[in-house]
Amino acid sequence: MADHPSDPPQPEIVARLMSLLERADDVVGVTDDRGNVVWVNDATRKRLGLTGDDPPAITTADLFPPAAFETYFERIRPALLRGETWRGEIPLRLGDDIVETDVTVVGGVGAAGEVEWLVCHGRDLSEHQRWESDLRRRALHDDLTGVAGRALLTDRLDRALRRIDREGGVVAVVFVDVDDLKVVNDELGHRAGDDLLAEMAVRLTTAVRASDTVARVGGDEFVVLLDGVADDAEARQLAERLGASVTETPMALGGRHVAVSASIGVTVAGAGTDADDVIERADAAMYDVKRRRHAHADATDELVERPDLADLAVAVTRQLVVPHLEPIAEVSTGRVVGHQALARWHRPDGVIPAAEFVPAAAGSGLSVAIDLAVLRRAAGAGLHLTGDLYVHMSERLLVDPHLERLVLEALQRGNLPPERLRVGIADTVLRRGGARVADAVRALVSLHIGILAVGVDGPTSCLGERVGGPVSTVQLRPQLVGAVGTDVTADRRVDETVRQAHRLGVAVLATGVEHRSQLERLVELGCDLVEGHLVGPSQPIAAGSGDPPPP
Repeated sequence: MADHPSDPPQPEIVARLMSLLERADDVVGVTDDRGNVVWVNDATRKRLGLTGDDPPAITTADLFPPAAFETYFERIRPALLRGETWRGEIPLRLGDDIVETDVTVVGGVGAAGEVEWLVCHGRDLSEHQRWESDLRRRALHDDLTGVAGRALLTDRLDRALRRIDREGGVVAVVFVDVDDLKVVNDELGHRAGDDLLAEMAVRLTTAVRASDTVARVGGDEFVVLLDGVADDAEARQLAERLGASVTETPMALGGRHVAVSASIGVTVAGAGTDADDVIERADAAMYDVKRRRHAHADATDELVERPDLADLAVAVTRQLVVPHLEPIAEVSTGRVVGHQALARWHRPDGVIPAAEFVPAAAGSGLSVAIDLAVLRRAAGAGLHLTGDLYVHMSERLLVDPHLERLVLEALQRGNLPPERLRVGIADTVLRRGGARVADAVRALVSLHIGILAVGVDGPTSCLGERVGGPVSTVQLRPQLVGAVGTDVTADRRVDETVRQAHRLGVAVLATGVEHRSQLERLVELGCDLVEGHLVGPSQPIAAGSGDPPPP
């Protein structure tokens, strides 16, 4: 028959409990009513440097600094007198160290109404604090290079922009893209590629000021926040110094000395600017440099060759801004399930991609005209194409009060059912667009139009909130896709994004797929849809397909 709960424990049970306490790594001790320590476990003896089995000749005054006694009389003792157990954090003196401990205290109250004994159990928080600190560091810093990650960069840029909102001034953001990473990976191996990125981080960090931040934001991409520059001229000067620091001296990689080049874009931001916009502008400036093979450029600088808006307006009117259709294939079957319409400007000197003229029109009525020109002509051709039609839409058109009517007119003119249209909206617009963008998205969804989040760079809480709503597909950022198979960080970010999207029932589209090995890796990572030269070439839509009359 089992003992009654009020019966004293059997000697063997007491012995087993003592065995547990003796072997525990935590600090355990018993005191009498005068504060004398009458017993401590083996771990505590070792921490205190005690020897032998005799009761330790120490008191609570030896174990706790004076501040702990205020906690005892103000909080611990009243709880014990009420018959309660007290738990909290108090400092504990262990040898020469004072450590924060998570302490649990129980006590016995005698006939005189005073505490007669205490049993204390303390857990050293220093290891947990070190673990938390390391976890925070890992969350905010890049594992390979040790520099800041995207989250820490965005936080610091947000802080800098809020400061200049209050105090004035400008900040600069420099986007650095390593030109040679794939070559190094292919010829010298991925370890050499990792060494290149680590050395790049060291050189950038050495070249900047203490107030600046160097971050790795992609497989071969770094961003430098220059926190507090006088003007555009100083920003360009600092960007040139960064460029020189990473390219002047060859790097020792894989037993060889390799000359490394980088494309660098810089943009300057003042009050009232959004952090994501600033990074995106610097990214655009870098890709403009990559195309032109210059040393550096500013997305808003006079040095950058930008299209004349009057010429662009004439081109839209004359139907020279033409959508080119790129096929989208389903990974599981290989069959074409849709086409993405991308704006191209047909000029006498060649066909100009959207990245070289669309940003110049951003925020203006001309951006609406470009969007509608592409939508109308693509909708006119979409009826004769396989699968869904993907068309990008600017924030300016999204918040237009006549959005629904304009979209429905384009679909009706082209006889394209709304269920076959997928509207691509920039990831940054979806995250910061506010109520008007949210209302526009809901309006499109009410028309049975699908929503594509464009340029997703990794899993985020915003992605989860957004995808959990009306978004049906996410399109990975092209630079992230380009690094797949050659950079473990890019692979990890794609894998995490795919997993998060699939948990929410959302498809993932990877664009810019050009190599078989790249496609195979994307298949392994679980992407649903792919687009690029490997899938099929882009084709311009013939004139007359859904064209509106000239204004």
